[in-house]
Amino acid sequence: MIIALRCSEQFNQTRNQPKEILRNQSLSLRTAACFTDIGNTRRSYSTGRVRHLSSRQDDLRAQSPLPEVPSVVRKIADRFLIDGQLVKTSTLVGGHIHDSCLASYLEDGRINTYVHQRINRNVVQYPVRLMDNVSRVVAHVRAKLERSNCVDMKRRVLTLIPGRESKPYCIDKEGEYWRTYRYIENTLTHDVVTPSLAHEAAAAFGNFAGLLQDLSGPRLHETILNFHNTPKRYQDFCRAIDDDPHNRTETARSEVACAVVRQKMASILTDAQASGELPERIVHNDTKINNVLFDISSGEALCVIDLDTVMPGLTAYDFGDLIRTMINPSREDERPSPCGLADIRSGYRWLPWIHAIILRRTRTAIYGASCDHHNL
Repeated sequence: MIIALRCSEQFNQTRNQPKEILRNQSLSLRTAACFTDIGNTRRSYSTGRVRHLSSRQDDLRAQSPLPEVPSVVRKIADRFLIDGQLVKTSTLVGGHIHDSCLASYLEDGRINTYVHQRINRNVVQYPVRLMDNVSRVVAHVRAKLERSNCVDMKRRVLTLIPGRESKPYCIDKEGEYWRTYRYIENTLTHDVVTPSLAHEAAAAFGNFAGLLQDLSGPRLHETILNFHNTPKRYQDFCRAIDDDPHNRTETARSEVACAVVRQKMASILTDAQASGELPERIVHNDTKINNVLFDISSGEALCVIDLDTVMPGLTAYDFGDLIRTMINPSREDERPSPCGLADIRSGYRWLPWIHAIILRRTRTAIYGASCDHHNL
């Protein structure tokens, strides 16, 4: 990929910077998010437990906690098209934005489990637009998988349960927005990457991108404006440094310097899009390894999840975000240590190998097996 090579060249030009800058390279973007309160550095706390169907952003969760889970679920359960008796409820842990509850229902003599999720209005400014995107995306993916005679359909794509008013959400008496998914059994997510997981995740995200390229209808809503607009984020970063009401720069000088010396890299993708070199596509925008559900038994990547950020963007965003998580051997919430930073630097040895897998999978999914395009 030409753009990826260009980014790599500019990155290599910065490698002769002072050691105290390079030593903190992996912390610079997290520091930027800390200064600007953007919340773009998202974390996952799952460690192998089943965790899915929720978005994550740092320090943005400021909605009141749910009251007792059973009583909450009973109030909204009959608002969705689930014709069964509620028999069990519990809190679904792992999400950092929305409140999620597991609910089991007795339907026609068998137990079916669903995820009821309260959408965090402090993060999601336009929940109706968000759910319009999600419902269109899952319906399109499902239709394409059905036409290809996909096996095990219920585990290959999220199933959104409509409300009684035929909308992909419902509104409770307090004005809160809720949505419901069918729970995908016998799956888990991963935070730490291995070669086999990297291969499976690359295939999953590449196939997901390919399935969405012929989505008909109007352009998807931009659920989060300027989500991957790096020049704007850099400007916000600089303003935050200038203001610095809490004097944070004193303890992060080398991290700040690390970001500053890479300023020219910030506009590579937006410039390429403006010139027409990179086309706009429908992309996931949050392609972390833990946004893929894996089968517990076989280890196969089954389903791409956390669709709140699926919207127009660049395939390079998904490519870069997946690379970022794959070369990091630790969980994103793990506190940095000298040993940990060394492990992160050593992860770059995987870069050519991962690049080849993702490029091949994504390119094939979008253009077909005989693709000879450079610009995704």
